[in-house]
Amino acid sequence: MEKSIQKLLSLLRIEFYVVLVSAFIPVLLGELNLIPVGELADDRKAEYVFNVVVILQMIITVPLALKIFSLNTKKSLHRYTLENALLTYHRWSVLRLCLLLASTIVGVVSYYFTFSTTGLLCAAITFLTIIYCYPSSHHLHQYIDDCRNDG
Repeated sequence: MEKSIQKLLSLLRIEFYVVLVSAFIPVLLGELNLIPVGELADDRKAEYVFNVVVILQMIITVPLALKIFSLNTKKSLHRYTLENALLTYHRWSVLRLCLLLASTIVGVVSYYFTFSTTGLLCAAITFLTIIYCYPSSHHLHQYIDDCRNDG
């Protein structure tokens, strides 16, 4: 059992670092002028639309990503075996990281298109939330203990 937990934890950490590196890819593309930089800087309507989309996406994804485990997994833990619980934990962890990565990328791309710092601020907030989601053995063992207690 401990071996499968450590294997899952190492896999989650690799995925975490891949997401961290992936968050910097749009920044690199923007600094190398491989994506259109400042194309919509003079268009106030487009800037407004980008800002609204980025803000709404951040407002939705950050709380959802932080609350996703208690919304979907802890309510039905008694139905899972240990292996299914680990698989479910992995699935929701990846979903959480992907939601936050998408929000970060949209914020950075919005910044490079419009040069509005709103996109950059939203990207920074979601990036800090990604860092908060670092997979630790403490959280994984707590999740497994909850699975055992409910089962």
